[in-house]
Amino acid sequence: MALTDAKCPNCGGALKLDSTLTTAVCPFCDSQILVGEAINNYYITNNLYARNVNVTGKGDAEKERLLKNAATRERFGDIDTALNIYAQVAEDYPDDYRGWYGIAKLKSEGFTAKPVFGVYEETADNMRRALIAANPAEREKLQAEWDGYQQLYGDFRDLKRSDLSAMRQKRDGINAEYRAVAEQFSNHVKAMGDFDSANPDRHRKLKLHRFFYLVLAVGVICLMSGSRSEGALTMGLIFTGVFALAAVITALVKAKRKAAVTHYEAMRVEQARLQSEMNRLNNQLAASDREIEQLRALYDI
Repeated sequence: MALTDAKCPNCGGALKLDSTLTTAVCPFCDSQILVGEAINNYYITNNLYARNVNVTGKGDAEKERLLKNAATRERFGDIDTALNIYAQVAEDYPDDYRGWYGIAKLKSEGFTAKPVFGVYEETADNMRRALIAANPAEREKLQAEWDGYQQLYGDFRDLKRSDLSAMRQKRDGINAEYRAVAEQFSNHVKAMGDFDSANPDRHRKLKLHRFFYLVLAVGVICLMSGSRSEGALTMGLIFTGVFALAAVITALVKAKRKAAVTHYEAMRVEQARLQSEMNRLNNQLAASDREIEQLRALYDI
């Protein structure tokens, strides 16, 4: 079995690999590596280059057929099928950069898509393999294209960081408003408790005691007898005056209790309004937190 010089793309360890195999395990870092990638890595780092190291024994004609089919599918807009074909090329012919490059190009929508975290990493991994597999002339063109996309990625992440900062400022504003309303609510609940303690009889019905009606009756009788006795007239005036005073006091107390009931009901309405406002702001805070986390997860910022 003939062995070919290779270099581990992960740790840089010098290897001797069977070029007819597709994968191998590096004895230095225990990572699984692509044989074609490791062989090309050796040639690249030693300023040597050997193209078309056939690691599967499959012919170039089949490879070209697959690449042509992938390009056709790509033109037809059948991206999923094209991706599968490029993935097959990358697996069967890892030494040919076009399989890795095709995957990277389609994943990034021709290196123009907004670089979403996860997709960008996958694109970067495939481009790294393509750059290793490509010869120097091809590598220079691929590197220029990849540098442009990396610049786009950096600019886009900066833009998203700005968006994230604005979202956090908005959340801080909502949070400040929530704290202010929560403090109002707390003070209002305390005020309601104090008012409730100061007005425990506000719901009790108040009627003029029947004793005063007896006083009134006596007073009327005395007044009616006043023409015969000056003392009876005086007593009548006193008794009716007492009744009138009691009636006025009772009316005033009833009015005060009614006003207390009305005020307490208004306080309850205000409490419900503050509670509703707190719920609204709390929902906004939760929605803002979700948006921030989604943005951070999507663009790794």
